[in-house]
Amino acid sequence: MVTSRISGSVGAGRYRREPQRQCPDVVEVDRLTEQGIGLLLDLEVALAEGGGWLAAELSAADIAVFAWVQGFSRFGDRFGLTGLRHVRAWVESMAGRPSYGSSLGVVGRPFE
Repeated sequence: MVTSRISGSVGAGRYRREPQRQCPDVVEVDRLTEQGIGLLLDLEVALAEGGGWLAAELSAADIAVFAWVQGFSRFGDRFGLTGLRHVRAWVESMAGRPSYGSSLGVVGRPFE
C-alpha cells in the first residue's frame, strides 16, 4: 500500500506530495481506527440499553465520553457516526446543553 505525505517549506507555503512506504505507524493507526469503531459500536449499544445516558441520568461518564466522541468529528464520517442513531442523538443532546455552548471558545488556565 502506498500512501502520501505532505512535505515542503511551511514558511513558503509550498507543498508537494511524495509517495511514502507503509511503515509500522500506518499499521498501528489502522489497528487503533478499528478499535475506535468497536468502542463506538459498544457506546451505541450502551446508550440504547441505558435510555440515552451512560448511567441512569446525565453523569460524569457522559461528559468524559462526550469529549472523546467529539474528537472523532474532525475526521468527518470516516468512523460511521451517521449510522449510529443513539450516539448521534446523545451527541446532539450533549452539544445542546447550555453549559456546553457557553464553554465554546473559552480559554482557561488550569488550577485558577
